[in-house]
Amino acid sequence: FINGRRVIDVGCGLGLASLATLLGEPTTLVLSDVDEEVLNLAIQSCTDMIGKRDFNDRMACKEVERMQIDWSDSSSWPKQKGDFDTVLASDVLYDEDATEYLSAL
Repeated sequence: FINGRRVIDVGCGLGLASLATLLGEPTTLVLSDVDEEVLNLAIQSCTDMIGKRDFNDRMACKEVERMQIDWSDSSSWPKQKGDFDTVLASDVLYDEDATEYLSAL
């Protein structure tokens, strides 16, 4: 369902869903989180996976992008709506306010 699509993983954390997404061969994968250190770790994990020779030959996505998003700060949101075909959000609705922010995003 994500083959050839532009995907964003919202609230990616350490990137487990992002790693699984890479196996689905998106053309673009953007990882986003409010925590820069966590985002760096997720990017590194995905970059390492892409760099593995047995995966690299069949992957459409050759690099991952980063987007630091604070759901409570609309100035950090993507500037244009509709840039992504698929939005992933795994284990992000643990806070009552998160639902309101995520639905607005």
